Amino acid sequence: MNLKFPILIVNTLSNKVLLILFFKKPDSTNNAMYWLFHPHQPTNEIPFTAGKVYKRKDGSYRKWLSYSTKDKALFCCICIVYGRDSGVFIRGFSDWKHVYVRIQNHEDSAVHRYNVDAHVMKTKFASVDSLLVYGQSSLRRKQVENTRQIMHRIIDVIKLIGKRGLSYRNRNNEAAYTLNDTSLDHGNFLEIILLLSKYDEVIKCHLDKVIKKSTKSHNKGSSQGGGVITLLSKTTINYIIEAICQKIKFVISKEILKAGMYTVQLDTTQDISVVDQCSVIIRYVSGTSIHERLVGIVKCTSSKGIDMVELILKVFNSLSLDPKKCIGNATDGAANMQGEYRGFSAQLSNVANKQIHIWCYAHVLNLVIGDVTNKILQSINLFGILNGCAVFIKESHKRMDVWTNKEKNKRICSIGETRWWSKHSALSKVFGHFKHPKPGLFVELLTTLTEIKNDVSITADARYKAIGLIEGLCKYETILTAQIYLRIFQKTTPLSKYLQGHGINMMTSYQMVQATLKELKLDVRDFSNVKEAADNFVVWANNKLEIEECEVEVSRSFAETRKKKEQGNFPTNQLMIQ
Repeated sequence: MNLKFPILIVNTLSNKVLLILFFKKPDSTNNAMYWLFHPHQPTNEIPFTAGKVYKRKDGSYRKWLSYSTKDKALFCCICIVYGRDSGVFIRGFSDWKHVYVRIQNHEDSAVHRYNVDAHVMKTKFASVDSLLVYGQSSLRRKQVENTRQIMHRIIDVIKLIGKRGLSYRNRNNEAAYTLNDTSLDHGNFLEIILLLSKYDEVIKCHLDKVIKKSTKSHNKGSSQGGGVITLLSKTTINYIIEAICQKIKFVISKEILKAGMYTVQLDTTQDISVVDQCSVIIRYVSGTSIHERLVGIVKCTSSKGIDMVELILKVFNSLSLDPKKCIGNATDGAANMQGEYRGFSAQLSNVANKQIHIWCYAHVLNLVIGDVTNKILQSINLFGILNGCAVFIKESHKRMDVWTNKEKNKRICSIGETRWWSKHSALSKVFGHFKHPKPGLFVELLTTLTEIKNDVSITADARYKAIGLIEGLCKYETILTAQIYLRIFQKTTPLSKYLQGHGINMMTSYQMVQATLKELKLDVRDFSNVKEAADNFVVWANNKLEIEECEVEVSRSFAETRKKKEQGNFPTNQLMIQ
C-alpha cells in the first residue's frame, strides 16, 4: 500500500508520527486505520528481493508481512496486535543475511499461528461497524469468484465438445429439475457436466443448488424456470459459443490486417434443412506460414454474381477488412462464378480491381475424374461390381461372417456418390496397386463369394447375386479396366490429396499439376504396360486360386463376341419351314 494513503486520512499528523503509529500496537481509536495500512510492502529502495520476501514459493502473498522504510525493518502486523512477547518481528527484523530463512521460521512458528487464528476469529465475529469497514463486499466477491470458477468449467466443456465436433444439446430433458434422473439422455453438454460434478466440488455444489431451486419452481407449476439462473441453459451456451467465435475472428482479423493482402475462397452446399450455406475461407501469409481460415458460413439466398459479392463484402466488413486488399478469389467452375460480365469474379473486380479469379484445381480435378469414371460403360460396370460386392457382403451378418473368417483385419470399401477418391480406395482394396496385386483382396473376395454361392443354407436370391458378381470379377475386361484406372489414380490421387491439404505451396502445386498432366499424356499411347499388368494379374490370381483350391478361374482373354446373322441368309443345307 502507498504511504500517502494514511496521510490523506489523517492529514494533521506528520509523516514521522504515522510511521511510529503503524508499526506499534494500535489502540481502539486507530485500529481501523492500522488494518487499512497493513500489509505495507513497498518494492523500491529495499535491501532484499521483493518476490522472495513478500511471496511464498507457491506464489501466494504473505499478507502478515510489512516493511518500515523509516526503521528499515520487517514486521509481522498480526503479531504486533495479538502477540504477548517482544519477538523479533514485533520489534523489527533487519538481519538481511538470513532474511529468507528467518521469515519462513517465523511463519511456521506456533506463536505466529496462534496469533493468526486469533485474528481470523476476531474478524469472523467482528462488530457491525467493523464489517462495514472491512467485509462489506466480501460476500459479493466470494459469489463472483465462485461464479467465475463455474464458468471456467462450463467454457472448458464447451471447447471440448467443439473440438470433438459433437452436438451440444438434446431435444428433450434439458430442464434442471430432470438432471437427477440418470436414466434420461440430457445431451452431450449436460452429461459431461454431470460426470464432472462427481469429481469437482464446485460443479457439484452448483448443480445441487440449481436442481433444488428448479424442482421447487417446477412443483409450483411454473413453466418458465421460475427465474433460476443455472448457467447451463441453451441461451448461456449460445452466448459462450458466440463469444468464442468473435474472439477467434478478432485474432484472424489481426493476422490478415498485418499480412496486408489476402485471397478468398467460397463454395455453397445445402445443409440438412435444405438451405444453401456459403462457406467463406480466407487465405493469407503470416510470417513464413500460409494460413487458410474459415471465417463464416453464411445463408445464401441468391446465386447471382452480384448477390454473392454483397454477401462476401458483409463478411469482409465484419472482420474490418479492406476489400481492395483482396488480390484473388478461388471458386469452382460454375457459370455464376466465372461469368465474364455478370459472374462473381467479374462483379468482385469492380470492388477489388487487382484481384484475379483462380479455379479451384482440386474441385476441377474431382469433376474431371468423376466424369472419367461415370461416362465409360466399362468403368461403370467395374465400379458397379466393386460397390455391389461391398454392399452384398455387408447387408447380411451371415455373409459378413464368411468374409471375417477369411480376412479378420481388412474390409472392402463401398463407393461414395460425391468423391471419386472413394472409387480409388475401393479399387485398390480389391486389385492392389498397378503392377503390384499382392496387397489386394481379389482372391479373398472370390473365395468368399464362391463359398456363399455353394452354401445351401443361404437364400437362393443371395446365391444368385454371388454368381453374378463372380462372373463380373472374372472377366478379362474387368481386370484390364481395373489396371487402366489404377494407373490413372496412381498419378491423380497424390495431386488431389496435396491440393486439398493444409498449408499447400502454390509453386509446388503448379509443378505437381504440370508433372501430372505430362505423365498422363505419355500414358495415353502406352497401352502395352496396361496389357502386361492385366496379364500378370490374371496369372497371379489363378495361381493363388489354385492354391486355395477354388473352382473359379479368371479369364485370360476377352470373351468371343457372337456374330449376328443377316436376315434372309441361310446355309444351303438348312431347310426352309413353310
